[in-house]
Amino acid sequence: MKVKIIYTDDLKVGIGGYVKFPLFPLFGLGTPTIRLRKKYIEDEGILNHELKHIEQYGKKWCHAQLYTWNKAYRYKCELEAYTEQIKAYGYNRLNQCDWVIDSLANKYNLNKKTDDIKVDIIKILNKI
Repeated sequence: MKVKIIYTDDLKVGIGGYVKFPLFPLFGLGTPTIRLRKKYIEDEGILNHELKHIEQYGKKWCHAQLYTWNKAYRYKCELEAYTEQIKAYGYNRLNQCDWVIDSLANKYNLNKKTDDIKVDIIKILNKI
């Protein structure tokens, strides 16, 4: 799948990057666009995070709807995307992932307890 990447600081405060999906992907119209802050131009981790979301989008035609309305699905998707960042950064300890845990607990409206997120991050660290 073709992807457009734009480096810009025209993002909401606290957002490092996001993906904008095309309006009519089923008809092959449009290209997914990744928007990243300029300071992340050399950051393989955040790019891999957003590329994982594009991969998820390509695997399931109703990804955008599920991501928007299903908190369990959104959590699964974000765990997969953050796993890509954790791998790219070479993290192997839980304390290196404090910012990931904080993001999952506070930025995605998941209603997940921090302790439950920590358990899932430990599982990721044990797999990589």
